[in-house]
Order: sequence, then C-alpha cells, then structure tokens
Amino acid sequence: MDHSPHRIVLLLGILFLLSLASSCSPRRVPAETAAPYHPHRIAAGVPARPGSASWSPDGKRIAFLTTTVNIFDREQGSLKTVGIRDPSYLLWTAEQELLVIAESPKSPMLFVVKTDTYAVTQHALGPGACAVYDLDVDRLIVLSAKQTVQKLWTEMQCQLSTYDRRSNTQKDLYSFDKVYPRWIPAELLLDWLYAGFDPLNNELLLLELVTPPVVSPYTRLTSIDVLTGVAPEIAAPEKTVYTAISWSPDGRKLALSEASGRLVISDQRAVPKTVQASVTGSSPAWNPRGSQIYFGGYVVLSNGKTETALLADSSRSIGFWSGDGTRLAVAANGDLWLFEGFTPAFLPTDSPLDDRLKNKLSLLKSLRIDGLITQQEYQDRHARLLERTEVFP
Repeated sequence: MDHSPHRIVLLLGILFLLSLASSCSPRRVPAETAAPYHPHRIAAGVPARPGSASWSPDGKRIAFLTTTVNIFDREQGSLKTVGIRDPSYLLWTAEQELLVIAESPKSPMLFVVKTDTYAVTQHALGPGACAVYDLDVDRLIVLSAKQTVQKLWTEMQCQLSTYDRRSNTQKDLYSFDKVYPRWIPAELLLDWLYAGFDPLNNELLLLELVTPPVVSPYTRLTSIDVLTGVAPEIAAPEKTVYTAISWSPDGRKLALSEASGRLVISDQRAVPKTVQASVTGSSPAWNPRGSQIYFGGYVVLSNGKTETALLADSSRSIGFWSGDGTRLAVAANGDLWLFEGFTPAFLPTDSPLDDRLKNKLSLLKSLRIDGLITQQEYQDRHARLLERTEVFP
C-alpha cells in the first residue's frame, strides 16, 4: 500500500475527474433488464445529490427539486409546482409535511409545506443549514455544514442542533471544525450528512475525513445521539475513505461507498460483511423493506450479488425508495426516473426493524436523560439489549 501523503491528492483528483466525466456524458437510458420495472422518465433538471427527492409516506407522490419544488402524483400522472425558489434539500415527513431548505441572501430558510392544502410557512435557519429531520411534533434536527476552500487548504465546519418550531429557536448539540492542508472535494466532506437517523437508536453517523501526514487518509466514524449530543467514536469497517452511507431497515448494518467507488456492507457497524467490486457508485440506498440496495445504476443484494441493472453508465446516480420498498426513483445525469414493481424481501442474514427492541432502547434512553440511571448503566443495558435475539414470538 502506498503511504505517501500525496496519495490523497491522486485519489481526490480521480474522484473529481469521474464526477466531471459523468456530468458531461450523454443522457442515460434504462438497461434491458429494467423492463419489468416499467421505467418512466418523470422530469429533467433534477440534481443527482442527496436530498433532491423524497416520497410521501403512502408512496403515492414523490417530491423533487429542480429550480423549484415539484410534486408528482404517480397514480394520476399529474405534476404540481410549489413556488419555492432555489431549493437545495427536501424531506417528506410522517405528518404529511414537506420540509424544504432554500437559499436566501441572509441565511438558509426552512419552508414547511402542508401537502394536503399546499399552504407554506417559512422559518429562518442558522448559516450553513443543509439538512433537516423531524425529531417529534415540535422539534427538528438541523445539520449545518460549511466548506471553505482557500488557496492552500480546505476548512470544514459542521454543526448539529435542535430547532424548536414553537419558539423559532435553535440549540446546539454537537459541532466540529477541521482544517485540511489541501483541496478536498465536497463529496468527501458533505454527502454523509443526508443518511438520516439510525432506525433502531435514533442516532446519526458522522463521517470525518482524517488526513495524517504520513499514512493514507481514512474516515473516522462517530455515532451522535441526537437527544443528548453524546458522540462516541466507533470502529470503521476498514481504514479507508468513505463518502456516503445508508442504513439497513433494522439499523444493524450499513451500506457505505468508498471514494474508489466500491460498495461495502458492514455488519454491526464494525465487521465488513461483503464488498461489491463489480459495480461502482457513489450513493448507496438501502430498500427500507428488504435486502436490496440501489447503487451506481444497479440493484444489488446485501450479500454482494448483483440483481438487476437499471440504468447504464450511472455510477454518479442516486436512488430514493418508497416506504413500502416497491418503487424506486433514480436521479441520474439531470433526469429523474421512476421504476415500479419491486418485490422486497429479506435474505436470511437480514431482518426488518424490531419495534419492540426500538421501544425498549427508547425507554432506556429516557431513563438516562432523566438522570435515573448513570451513563455506565445505560451503556451496559444498551449492550445487553443489542446482544439478545430481536425475533419475538
């Protein structure tokens, strides 16, 4: 292995050229194997980046970004435009609200769209806000990040905070600043921000690029508790550079994309279970109801086997599964494609989310927040719960 400090420069240069080549390539067309999934091009001008599309909870509509916010009704075939300019991120919540972040001259704005009436309210967010998740009825989790590129270095600032919608106030939970002594592409610093909560523990996984002066660069993984701000470091599957992640439905596994384009499936967030070498991509998307993962134009299984090719030459594409796992929207080279008719299923090594275990972990966390147990007691009980079998009669 080359441990030269210049290895990262070569690696990042390759990543940039791949991205540039993708943006200049011709329009993608569905592969022959995609025919059973009825490929349909919904729209043009859709960026292939995290947060550019989101399904309604019932899977009947999908919202997506162009120069504004659009909502496509797949049953009626109709398209609705919401007058929000320069949107950069959106999320459809379980409460049938659409959360949209859009740029403004002063600071990013949060637009809340009631999707039954299309009424819109707006709130000012702090500088650098780029993603938002609903924590409960009154509170949101806001992720802010800023990349500053100078002539000889790159500075990365990241902040996690809670936003109270009633009082219009934000409270900081976790933050870090990092200075890199060279240019770093935004993909290596920002794409992880959009993975969302761990389905089991309601934690966020922070991917922090580390560039030692002698050895090869690698990614440090930190799990952030969105209620307490506690952020312990966890073991990475391999000591390499990761760019994006996607949670398995049960919150027990991770699909990670390496900077080289490989897909790594990590069991228990520590041991690499499978490495998919035949398909390259940048943004894995795990089916919320099964063992299928969209990656680089393909649907692959969590055991590493390639299942279906959907779009040719689409390593820089990104997929968005519907909540029931039967539909997939793919943003590739400016187009948004819809594929339907998937039959989600779990391999023997995978499982759906265990709601009983999730509730037990949530109760345990409440005891810790209320000061009824110590941090050590919380960690010990948490570990014992995770060690037990999650399949109940």
